[in-house]
Amino acid sequence: MVLDGAGPLLAHLGIVIDREEVVDPASLPWDEARALEIQLANGSAFDAGRTQVELRAMHNGSELFVRAEWADDEEDYGYWPWQKTQDGWRYLQTSSKDECRYCEDRFSLVFPIQQDGDFDRIGFAASCHVHGDFGWGYKGAARWIDVWHWKAARTDSVGQVDDKYWVWVDFDNKDIGRHGGPKAGGGYAKNLSEEKDHPPYLPETLDAVVKGSIPNEKAVEHTPERAA
Repeated sequence: MVLDGAGPLLAHLGIVIDREEVVDPASLPWDEARALEIQLANGSAFDAGRTQVELRAMHNGSELFVRAEWADDEEDYGYWPWQKTQDGWRYLQTSSKDECRYCEDRFSLVFPIQQDGDFDRIGFAASCHVHGDFGWGYKGAARWIDVWHWKAARTDSVGQVDDKYWVWVDFDNKDIGRHGGPKAGGGYAKNLSEEKDHPPYLPETLDAVVKGSIPNEKAVEHTPERAA
């Protein structure tokens, strides 16, 4: 992650590391960074909707490194996955708008790009999970909001984090305020066809699946012979 004016929260968390280049973030001295423990409520697939997140952060003056840990019964890498049965393929989905059962683990860091008094007082609740027919709500804000979105299947499998931003909502044009930054590389696409009768692509071998994803170079077109 690139250090980009992340505000007082990360200033409180961060310690400076005297290293120009870091190859493996797991090797950083995380125990030396102060831990910030945050209680979360109204979540999906947690015990009574609650869990606790522990955040630690450090930086080298230009790059920011963040470690987030939370209690969870299991690691989830399935994002609307396919299941092969004796009767054919089954697309595992309970909702096209707010999937809670067949969904990967996710984590976001959200902060205003510009100074925002409302954000300072009550956090991002005023900009998130409000209105709309989506479980996650519209993402409207008077100030631009920066979002770093980690997804266990879609981004972690290639060591990336989605760079998003939120702006004002345009109800007339059904713009819900969520936008993605320009991509210079990487990215992902759903393994899905309009018919939803089988996955368009299969892994060339079973061990080619990485955390619920198929790398492009290991994906082959679906045929009945390969599916068998």
